[in-house]
Amino acid sequence: MEENNNTHETAKLGYESAIQLWIYEGDVIWSKYNAMLVANSIVMGILGFAISSNSGTFPKYYIIGLVVVGIVLCLAWYQLMKRGYDTVVYWIFSALEIEANHLSPTLEILQRGRKFSSGEKVEFKIGDSILTHQASKFHQMFRVVTTGNIVIGIFVMLYLVVLGFILFK
Repeated sequence: MEENNNTHETAKLGYESAIQLWIYEGDVIWSKYNAMLVANSIVMGILGFAISSNSGTFPKYYIIGLVVVGIVLCLAWYQLMKRGYDTVVYWIFSALEIEANHLSPTLEILQRGRKFSSGEKVEFKIGDSILTHQASKFHQMFRVVTTGNIVIGIFVMLYLVVLGFILFK
């Protein structure tokens, strides 16, 4: 019986650790995301200033160089986000595994969350009542990863438009 309690306690500790690491990595992702958003906004602002300058003081190669810097920033941004999301998924799956194998059926938060995230109805038993909830189609379509990648893609497209504008001016 004591060995079973030790296993349960170890599972709870592992579960809590995986959740904490998931939260931590999520915070790190948003810090990186915001830093890259600011960096790209600065490059885009400088490009806008350089293009709108009527005096022609900015040589073409300067603007092309800024576009290249912006695109490289976007590639780095995408890679940072991809790596961060992969790590978050690792911690989610780790916690989910512990929950399913050691804490279920008492604790099924992540298992139910997985169903919810994929669009299935989930049930909550509260006293004698059963409440149901389901994620909207919009929720399923625009996940954080997808939306983040769309923003990165918009910056890349803006850089390419600027490049086209400069090259074919």
